[in-house]
Amino acid sequence: MLQEQFYYRLLLIIGFGIIYVKTMIKMAQYKPDDTKSRNVVMRVLGGLLVLLAVFESVMGVYYITQIEHPTQMIDFIPNPNQIVRPSSSHIVWGYVTTAQWLVVSQISNAMTSLGWAAYFLFYRKSATTWWKKVLKFVFAVLLSIIYYSATDFHYFDFWEWIAPGLFGIMAYFVEMRVKKSLRKIVATPQEVLESHPIEGPDEIDLETKQEDEARFMPQTISGNVTESEDMLKEEKTEVDNKPIEVDRPSYKFCRYCGKQIDYEGVKYCKHCGKPID
Repeated sequence: MLQEQFYYRLLLIIGFGIIYVKTMIKMAQYKPDDTKSRNVVMRVLGGLLVLLAVFESVMGVYYITQIEHPTQMIDFIPNPNQIVRPSSSHIVWGYVTTAQWLVVSQISNAMTSLGWAAYFLFYRKSATTWWKKVLKFVFAVLLSIIYYSATDFHYFDFWEWIAPGLFGIMAYFVEMRVKKSLRKIVATPQEVLESHPIEGPDEIDLETKQEDEARFMPQTISGNVTESEDMLKEEKTEVDNKPIEVDRPSYKFCRYCGKQIDYEGVKYCKHCGKPID
């Protein structure tokens, strides 16, 4: 592989790797059970895989400095387990030397380790059934396997586009599933307005007034309203005609001199001195 082709291959590996890591994170956070805390074992495994990804990245960068790129295309030599292509396809794009293969494998392994590390670190216990959890894990394994061959282009024919096509379909499927689950949890403002319409102030006052009137309204009204008014008038007339009693002081008079006695507790009149009976 020429130097220019080699770096294009590395860009494809890193680009597909970023999509792969983001997809693994979304799979780990799919339908989480918020009442559960993070799994300690998952966090430890994630940390170890991060360290492994760093080590593999460093080794890949080191191998890049040791590469001597060929100056011309490498002739394709088929082995007994490969399909022999036409002679016009013998000179192909993308076949690596041994030194280049070390770099490609180390960078691919680093992205794979980083994807699984993200899965374990962002993992939340799902609220789904156990068999769905198993299917999700198998789906993640298949995504990792397809990622390795998604950037391995040589002839650019139909068969070599199957792996990147499947990889893109699987990543898109995860994206749509995550968006659908979030849409169920978080309602949009339009959905909130449709399910709980906001009433105007006039409607609210009218309903409140009707409720108050209905609350204090008698259930059944017997007789005529005019009869009730007549009874109230009669009661008011009786109250008006009733004499008002006023407390007045009581006075005594002497039967001998006839003068008023306005004091109490005495036995004789102070005017004539006669005894008061």
